[in-house]
Parts: sequence; C-alpha cells; structure tokens
Amino acid sequence: MNFKMIRMTIFILGICLILPHAFADRISNVARDYKTVTDDGKYVFVMLMSEGMHGNKDAEIRKLYKQSGLYYVDYASKNDFTNKPIYTIDEYVSGDYILSSDGTYLIAWGPWASSLDQIAMTFYAQGEELNHYHIRELVCDASKLERTVSHFNWKENVSYDDKNRILTVKTKDNMSHRFSVKTGMFDFLDENAMLQQKKVRSCQ
Repeated sequence: MNFKMIRMTIFILGICLILPHAFADRISNVARDYKTVTDDGKYVFVMLMSEGMHGNKDAEIRKLYKQSGLYYVDYASKNDFTNKPIYTIDEYVSGDYILSSDGTYLIAWGPWASSLDQIAMTFYAQGEELNHYHIRELVCDASKLERTVSHFNWKENVSYDDKNRILTVKTKDNMSHRFSVKTGMFDFLDENAMLQQKKVRSCQ
C-alpha cells in the first residue's frame, strides 16, 4: 500500500468515527411534547413546546392540554386526565428532569452542554423558578469532563431523596454537591457540601 492509499484510509476511518458522534449530538437536542405521571399516580406533568420552537408536536397530548404544567389524574372517569392545571410553567423543560412524587418540585437539567457558562440545572416549586446554577459553579477541573465532538457531559451520577427533598449531584471531576430541593439552594447544613463549594470557588 503506497503513501497516498494510507492517507486516504486514515481519512475515511476518521470520518466514520466522527459522523456518528456529530449525528448523535443533533438528535439529542430535538424538542418534543410529553407527559409523565408522578410516582404517587395522582398527577400528570405535561410539557408542550412553546410557539416558535421546532420539534415533535404530539396531537393527542395537545388535544387534552393547552398549557405546560401539572394536572390531576381523574380516577372517576376511567383514569382519564382532567384538563384543568394545578399550576402552569412558562419555560420549556426538556425530558431530562426529576419530579417530586407529589409533583410540587421539579429539577430541570440544562441542555447537553457545550460551554461551562450554560445552565446546569434549575429548581422549580409549583411551576415557579427557585434558583438555577451554571456548570462552572459546580465543576472545578474541566479537563476531566466527558467530551464528544462538540459537547460534554459534566454529571457523573445523581441521587434524589424524595422523602427529605434532597438532591445530590456528583460531577465528572469528582465534586459532590448537595441541594435542598425545597429552596433550590446548597444544603449548607451538610459540612461536606460547604467544603465542596469552597473548593469550586477557589478554582474559578
């Protein structure tokens, strides 16, 4: 095999490796209408794309619901859903979120990240924003983030204690943050949470 053939082979292999990742990046950002029944089976959380958004509209969902928000499940009519919201939410929340068992609290993760300045997560109560955090407020060593061609993943794992309304987030650079879901604030009653925040601030 001559030198030109080797270069062509390497080029083709590189394209084959890059294209699937680039395609996956595009697919992950498609918006859509969706609904989710809460763990206690009493409520349904509905999210509709806002006007002007491009994505997948669901005609069946839109036939029942006119606004994004939380609705009661009506057991009196064969488990159909009522169309009167308990509360509404103005912002579009992607399908990546945590909803408390009673539907009161919502933690919405930000989009698949391409910058440390993007929003990492937003806390809501009854559809109203409590607080939000940018990725750079949670990450110390950006070199340890898991990267694709154009994006990165900053979360290592997440655990949610529904009973105590506590969210714990571990990042790819081994930082661990603990939040009160009721307030959307760092849980500074936890000594380790305080230490982790001091460490992040020292990295800025």
